[in-house]
Amino acid sequence: MDYDLLIIGSGGAGMAAAIRASELGARAAIVEAANVVGGTCVNVGCIQSKHLIEAAHHFHSARSRYPAGIGACSPTLVWREVLLAKQTVVERLRQEKYLDVLEAYQNITLLRGRAVLESGAAQEDVAIRVRVRQELVRARKVIIATGTAPAMPPIPGLREIGALDSTTAMVMPELPASLLVVGGGSIGLELGQAFARFGVRVVVLELEDRILSTGDQDVSAALAAALEAEGLEIRTGVRVTQAARRGSEVVLTVERAGMSGEVHAEQVLVATGRQPNTADLGLE
Repeated sequence: MDYDLLIIGSGGAGMAAAIRASELGARAAIVEAANVVGGTCVNVGCIQSKHLIEAAHHFHSARSRYPAGIGACSPTLVWREVLLAKQTVVERLRQEKYLDVLEAYQNITLLRGRAVLESGAAQEDVAIRVRVRQELVRARKVIIATGTAPAMPPIPGLREIGALDSTTAMVMPELPASLLVVGGGSIGLELGQAFARFGVRVVVLELEDRILSTGDQDVSAALAAALEAEGLEIRTGVRVTQAARRGSEVVLTVERAGMSGEVHAEQVLVATGRQPNTADLGLE
């Protein structure tokens, strides 16, 4: 037996499982297919988004007049420096909270490569066999902690226009002048507000009759009013049926209340949900 516990995925959940196993005296291994450790949160999720949100807050506050006699100003936005500062934070946390922590636990092994569960073990074999690159390892238990990735709905033309998702939107080399956000959930709204505060004209398109449709109605209404006061345009009850690119613009064909029309912007961000990262793991 190579390991008592093998964890597929080096994000927060995988790290916590490995550390707890180590503390209980077990031999643990973490398998990571990506070039970096840390999973969604530190690399492409909450750390990156919250850094952008904080930067957008400061930029917006400087441009907004404070009611008690403090006037607004016109700060300079250097987008590439915002991206660089964000990436610096990501790399520091990746090192301090993941690589350095793993180094401190002698009975946790980091294996690089894609993990694939192997079938065909003998019935009396209590081990689970996992292939990592060309090496076959055996473990008593396996935890799949591979997280999720942005889901792209099957709207004709959406992939062909190069639609952004929550990952690619946070590394755009330049800010667009205008942005359509498809999806009025938490991810679409927080990124939409951040980009609007950076000066991008943002229109949110939501299929349901209100944003944050699974949450409290009063909270949804209050948030919609606050976002609209900041200049975001929110359109609910809208179904996107097709996407195309005309010159430098993205054009979405939409339906609302039995009528159809088009909305235009320089770029589109799709934030309609996420899907599990379980493809090609051998779960079949």
